[in-house]
Amino acid sequence: MSRAALVLFLAALPSGHLAALQCPDGSPPPCAGERPPAPPDPNRIAILPFHVTSADTLLGEGLAELLATEFTGESGPRAAHMGTVLRAWRRAGGDLRTPLGQAQAMRVAREIDVGRYVEGTVVGLGSRLTLAASVVTTADGGARRVGPVSGPADSLESLVGRLASGLLGATGRERQVDARVRLTDSPSAMRAYLEGLALFRRGALQQAARSFDRAFDLDSTFARAALMGFITAGWSDGEDQQRWTRQAWQLRQRLSPSDRVLLTVFLGSNYPQARSPEAALADRRRAVRQLPESPEAHYELGDYLFHVGTANDVWDNNAEALAEFERSVALDSQATVLRHVLDVGLYRADTALLRRVWPVYDRVQADRPEATAYGIVVAARTGDAGLAAMMAQRLPRVSFSMIRYAALEAGLVLDSFAQRYEPAVPAANEEERSNRDWERAVTLVVSGRPSETAALRRLPHDARGDGRLDQLLVLAALFDGGDTTVGAAAAARLGVVPAADSAKRASSVCVRSVWQLHAGEAPGDVAFLRRYGQRPCLAVIEWLVARREQAPDLDARLSALDSVLRWDLANVDFESQDFESLLLASVLAERGDFARAWSAVRLGYRGFGYIWSLAVRSRAEGRLAALAGDTTAAIRAYRRYLDFRRDAEPALIPQRDSVRAELARLERR
Repeated sequence: MSRAALVLFLAALPSGHLAALQCPDGSPPPCAGERPPAPPDPNRIAILPFHVTSADTLLGEGLAELLATEFTGESGPRAAHMGTVLRAWRRAGGDLRTPLGQAQAMRVAREIDVGRYVEGTVVGLGSRLTLAASVVTTADGGARRVGPVSGPADSLESLVGRLASGLLGATGRERQVDARVRLTDSPSAMRAYLEGLALFRRGALQQAARSFDRAFDLDSTFARAALMGFITAGWSDGEDQQRWTRQAWQLRQRLSPSDRVLLTVFLGSNYPQARSPEAALADRRRAVRQLPESPEAHYELGDYLFHVGTANDVWDNNAEALAEFERSVALDSQATVLRHVLDVGLYRADTALLRRVWPVYDRVQADRPEATAYGIVVAARTGDAGLAAMMAQRLPRVSFSMIRYAALEAGLVLDSFAQRYEPAVPAANEEERSNRDWERAVTLVVSGRPSETAALRRLPHDARGDGRLDQLLVLAALFDGGDTTVGAAAAARLGVVPAADSAKRASSVCVRSVWQLHAGEAPGDVAFLRRYGQRPCLAVIEWLVARREQAPDLDARLSALDSVLRWDLANVDFESQDFESLLLASVLAERGDFARAWSAVRLGYRGFGYIWSLAVRSRAEGRLAALAGDTTAAIRAYRRYLDFRRDAEPALIPQRDSVRAELARLERR
C-alpha cells in the first residue's frame, strides 16, 4: 500500500489510535516547530535491501529478508517487519542498483522508529558472492562495518549466517545457533523461495504461492517455504492452506523459534488436537507479545476476536479486533485485513471509517469481484451516490456471496438489494442460480420473511436435494416466528434426505430430531449423530431428552453443553447449526441466570456457517443484556435487530414493533 493510501487509512482510525500522524509536508511527526522527537527505539533495527552489483537483483531484498529473521529480540535488537521497511525504503527512492544516500536512509530509519539500521552490498563475481554490511546508529549516523564474507553462490545460507554473526556482534550480542533450524541446501529452492518472498511483499499472492510451491518441490525439507506457503494461502486460498498444514507441522523443528510461535498461533501446540477457548486466545495473545513486528500475529488475534471472540466472553470483541487489524495494516497491508476493518465499520454503522478505508481497500484489491461487492454495500450504508454509480460501471465484476456477507454485516438485508443486480449479472448456470437462491433464502429469513423463503422450494431449478432449505424452514419455525405448519412439512421431508453424504445427512437428522422433541416425539437417529459428528446438536438433544425424563444431572449437562459450544466455536469446527446457543440461552433465562444467558446467546460464528439467526439472536441479546443490567449493549443489539427487520412480513410486524417500543423506553433512560 502506498504511503498516500496508508495515510487515508490512518486518518480513518478512532482518536487515540494512529489518526492524524502526518505533517503538512507529508512527513511523519513531529512536524517542524513542534516538540523534539523522542529518540528512536534502540531495541529495533531495520534491515534495508542490499545494494546489488551482481546479475541477480533478487538477492537485494532476499538477503534483507533472511537477515531480518536473525534479529528476533532475544539475542539483540528486534527487526522491523520487512513489509514496513520496504514501503518506507521505496518511498525514499530505494533502488537495488543505486543505494540510498545517508540522509535518505536516516529518514527511513526515523520514519519507522528504529534505533539502528543495516545497509549492505552484494558483489557477484562468477560463481562467488561477497557480502558486506554496516550497522548504523540512527541518532548520530555512526557506523560499524561488518565483513566482507565470501563464498560460493550456492552456499547462501552459510554466508547469511556468517554475516548475521558479525552484525549481531556489532550490536553487542552473540548469535545463538540452533542446529535444528535450517533453510535449504538447494540453490534452486532458495532462489524460488526468495522470489516468492519478493512477490508476497508486493501483494502478488498467487504468483508467490507458485514460487513457494516450486521451492518446496525442489526441497521437501524446506520448512520456511512450507510456512510461507501456508501463510500465503491463508491470505488468498483457504482450501490450499490445508495442503500446507501437514508439511509445516512435520517440519516445525527446522523453523526458527519465532516461526514456531507463529505456527502455534495457527495450529496450536498439540495439533491436530482441538484447543480450549482459553488456549486458543492465549496462544494468539502470547504471539503478539513475542512477535510485535508480525502482521500475521496481529491479524490472527484480531481475526479470532472478530469471528469467535465471544467463545471467551470478550465483550467488546469488535473494538479489540479493530485495534489488532490496525496494527497489522500498519505493518504490512493485506486485502483481508482491510476488508475486516470495513466489516467493523459496517457493523458499527461508522460511516466516517467506511468512507476513509474504502479507497484503500479498493486500491489494494483493484477490480476484484469482492471489491465491487463491498463498494456496493459501503455506498448503500454511507448514502454515497457517486460510489454507487462507480460500482454500477464495474458490473458484471461482482461477487453475490460477498454482497450478501457485507450487507448482513451492515444490517442491509432487503431482498431487492442483491436482486436489483441480477438482470445485469445473470447466473452463469443452474448451479450458480441455485446457490444464489440459497443466499437469498438466508437473507429472507434474517429480514423476517420466512413465507417467501418457503416459496423458493417451487423454483424449477431448485438443486438443493441436501435438505439445506428445509433445515432453514424448520429452524425459522422453531426459533424465529416462522409458520409451524411449514416447519412440520419441512421436518418430514428431512426424514428422506439421501444418505450418500454423511455430513449432510447428519445436519438433517440433527434439525429433524430437535423438531421431533419439540413436537413431543422421540428423536431420530441419534446414534448416527454420534458416529458422524454434530456434537453441539447431540449435546442439545441429549439435554432435552434428559429434561423430559427429569434426570438428576441437568445442571451438569447444561454446563457441558455450554463447554461444547465454546470449544466448537473456538476451533471453528462448523458443527453447530447456530440454534444450540439460542436454546441454551433460553434455558438459562428461564432459570433467571440472565448474565450467563446473555453470554450464551452471543455464541455464534460471525461471518461463518449458518447466519440465519442474526436477527433473532440480536433480539434475544438485547432482551438479555437489558435483564443483565447493560442498557448500552441492549440498545446496540435492538438497533441491529430493527435494521434487519425493517421490511418484515405482516406476521412478524408485532414482534418488531414491540422491540421498537422497548428500544424507545431504554433510550429515554
